[in-house]
Amino acid sequence: SEYQQPALDLAKKIGAQLAITQAALYNTSVVDGPGDGSSNVGGISDATNAKFSETGLEAITNDVLIDNKYRVDEIVWLKELLKSRKNLSEAESSENIQIYTKAVDNDQYQWGFQKVSFEGLDSEIFTVDCSSS
Repeated sequence: SEYQQPALDLAKKIGAQLAITQAALYNTSVVDGPGDGSSNVGGISDATNAKFSETGLEAITNDVLIDNKYRVDEIVWLKELLKSRKNLSEAESSENIQIYTKAVDNDQYQWGFQKVSFEGLDSEIFTVDCSSS
């Protein structure tokens, strides 16, 4: 689709391995646009990449992105992407950003290809089916 392919291409380019990162990129593409402008998924990703340097990155998972010639822990990168989105966000995207942030903060990011339940903003349980391709 118009939003899915740019998000998938970007996930592949940066080496995203976690479903939550791929889902967050897709959500960013849908809400903020699929382009490379500063407020679109490509521009937000570029701004996130610019925040990292070769040193000082704390490992949280074994999933490492390789972008900007630096090795960056995927969860650390995703947290920065979400912060960047929050700084640019419109009201309609803030709840999505909060849900992704809460899932990451609660270590609910090892989805694999299965049905996964995680807690939303008001302790409501959401189920996401990651089993279909």
